[in-house]
Amino acid sequence: MKTGNVTFILMLGLLILFSMCKKDTVNPPSNTGGNGGNGGNGSTANGLQFIRFSPESGAIGDTINIYFTGAPNDISVSFGNTPTNVLSITRTDTNNVQNTVIRVLVPDMPDTTTKIKVKVDTVLFTSEKSFTRTSIPQFSGFSPANGFIGDTITITGVFYTNNPTVRFGDVNAGVISKDSKTLKVVVPNEIDNATPAITVVDGQTMTSTTLFHLNAPVIDSITPKIAYLGQVVRIIGKGFRNQYSSIANNVYLDNSLGYADAESNTSIRIYTKNAGLGMHGFAVEVAGLKTLAKDSVELIADVAPVITSTTDTIYSGANIRITGSHLLSPSPEIPTTVTTVDQDGTTANFVIQSNSDDEILAKVPSLSNNGGTYKITVTVLNSSVTYATPVTYYIGF
Repeated sequence: MKTGNVTFILMLGLLILFSMCKKDTVNPPSNTGGNGGNGGNGSTANGLQFIRFSPESGAIGDTINIYFTGAPNDISVSFGNTPTNVLSITRTDTNNVQNTVIRVLVPDMPDTTTKIKVKVDTVLFTSEKSFTRTSIPQFSGFSPANGFIGDTITITGVFYTNNPTVRFGDVNAGVISKDSKTLKVVVPNEIDNATPAITVVDGQTMTSTTLFHLNAPVIDSITPKIAYLGQVVRIIGKGFRNQYSSIANNVYLDNSLGYADAESNTSIRIYTKNAGLGMHGFAVEVAGLKTLAKDSVELIADVAPVITSTTDTIYSGANIRITGSHLLSPSPEIPTTVTTVDQDGTTANFVIQSNSDDEILAKVPSLSNNGGTYKITVTVLNSSVTYATPVTYYIGF
C-alpha cells in the first residue's frame, strides 16, 4: 500500500473518532425579561410586547387601557407598588398579528407619578413612560350644616367614581345626584347620632372635619284633639323616621312609649287602644332628640253601638240592612265591622257597602247552614253588640 493512501486512511479515522467523542450543545434560552414600555423595547420568546398605555394621566377610579402585541395570559397589573384589578382583556387579530388591550382602573395609589407594571406569568413588563395621577378626591365641606331626617345635604369637593359611598357616622346615606364637584345626599332614616361626622368613600376615605347637626323633630299638630279611646291619633310635623326605616320613632304617650307607626317623614299614627281616659301629652324622639307636643289630646269613652232592627231573611251575595245608633266608627283607620259565627265556629265577615251613624248596608257572605239562623254582631272600636233576634239565611236568591 502506498504511503499516501495510509496517511489518508489514518486522518479519516481520527476525524471519525473526534466527532464521536464531541459533546452535544444547546442554544441559550431567549430573554424572558425586559422592559416592555411605550417605546416597545422588550419582548419574550412568544412575541409579547408592551406597546403603550392610554391615557397617560388620570384620577383614582379612571379607566386606563394597556396595549400589548401577542396574547398574554395570567395577567396582573400594578401602578408602582399598588396593585389594581383587571376589568377586561380584549384580543384582536390584524394582518396575522395578535393585539391585546388590558383595561384597568387607576387604584387608590399614594404616588403622583409611577411606572405601570404588567406581570404575565413570571415575566414582568415595566412601562418606559410614567403614569401621572391627577388630583386626588377632596372633601371640601357640606351644607347646610344642620337638617332634618329626609333633608337633602350638598357635599362639595372633587369626586371621581360613579358610585361614591356617603355615611353619617356609621349609617349609609342615599346619593341622589353627583357631578365632579358636588354630591347631593339625603339625611338617612336610620341616623342614630345627633352630631355625626360625614364620610365619603370615593377611591379613598375622606371624613369631614366638622360635624353635622341633626335637627330635633318638629310637631306641628295633633288630630283629633278629642278622640275616642282606641281611635287613631295622627301627629303631623317633620324630621320623623319614615315607614321604610328599620328603626322606629320613639313616640311617648305621657311618659310611656306608645304604639305608633310612621306614614312618612312628616306623619306618625298613634294607637290609643291601651291608653286611659282623660288628657294626654305626646312626644317624639329621634336619635336622642325629643320634642314635646304643645297640644294635649283628650281620650273619651267610645259609645257602644245599638242595633234596633235587621233584615229578617238574608241571602248570600245580597245586602243586609242594620239600623240603630252609634254604628259609625269615629276612626277611619278602625272601621266598623259586621260579623256572625258560622256552624264550624269560624267568624264570617260581612262586606260593608255603606255606613252611617244610624244605618249599615253590608253584603252577606257565603255561610254553611242553608235555612239556618244566625245572630249579627256589630263592632265599633272596642265595643260590640250582638242583636238578640237571629236572621234566617239562604244560599242565593
